[in-house]
Amino acid sequence: LIPLGFAKETRPFTPHLTLARLREGCSPEDRRSLGEQVMKTPVEFNYELTVNSLNLMKSQLLPGGAVYSRLAEVKLKS
Repeated sequence: LIPLGFAKETRPFTPHLTLARLREGCSPEDRRSLGEQVMKTPVEFNYELTVNSLNLMKSQLLPGGAVYSRLAEVKLKS
C-alpha cells in the first residue's frame, strides 16, 4: 500500500480477533444480548494456530486512531 500513499506501519503486528465493539454506556441488557448472539454464532476454522493467552481489550476511538488498553489477560496452558 506504500505506492498508494499509505505510510509504512511501524508498530509490531499483533494478531487478534475483534468479537464486538460496544459504545460506552451500553446497557447491561444490550451487553448480555450481544454475548448471547456471539455464543450462538457458528465459527469454522480451516487452519490451526497456537493461542497462548486471551486478552480483553478496551479500544478508545480517537481522531488520530484507536488507543488500546488491556483490561484482563488469561494465560493458557500449553
